[in-house]
Amino acid sequence: MKRIIILLAVCLLGTIAYTQNDNVEDPVEIISINGLELGGKYTREEIFAALGGEPDRIVQSEEDPGFFEYHYDKDVFFQMDDEFYGGSIITSRFYISKEIKIGDSIEKINNLKGICAAGGYDESIYAGGVRWKPINQTTWDWQSVNFYYDSQGKIAEMYIYVYYY
Repeated sequence: MKRIIILLAVCLLGTIAYTQNDNVEDPVEIISINGLELGGKYTREEIFAALGGEPDRIVQSEEDPGFFEYHYDKDVFFQMDDEFYGGSIITSRFYISKEIKIGDSIEKINNLKGICAAGGYDESIYAGGVRWKPINQTTWDWQSVNFYYDSQGKIAEMYIYVYYY
C-alpha cells in the first residue's frame, strides 16, 4: 500500500510539473490498443486483425449508424466512421501502448510519457485509480486512459477513451 501511495504522489507531482511548463519538449506518447492508435482510421478488417480475430458480438448504434461496438468476451472496443475510439479492457488478452496489460503492476505506467494523476474509483471494487494522458497529442484535444488497480497494486481494468469538445 505504501508503494501505491508513493506512486500516486509522484504522478500528482508530475501533473503539477507539466502543467506549470507548457513548453515541454518530450516525445509524444501515443495511446494504442494492440497497435491500433486512438483516433486512427482503420477498416473493420484491420481492427479485427489487430485484436486477434472476429469479435464475439458486433453492436451497431441505432442513433448513429456509423458507431460500432466490438465485444470480445468482457472487453469492448469502439469504432465510429472508420476511426478507432478505444474501449474497456478487463482481460489480459489485450495491451495498451508499451504493452501494459491487465495483471501488470500499476507502477508500469511510470514508463509512459505524459501526465498522470489520481483518478476516481469505486472502493467496493477497486483499491484505486490513476488517469494518464499523453502530452502534446495532435489527434484530439484530450485522450486518456483510466487504470484501475486492486489492493495488490495490479491493474484490474483499463478504460481507454477520447473526449473532445
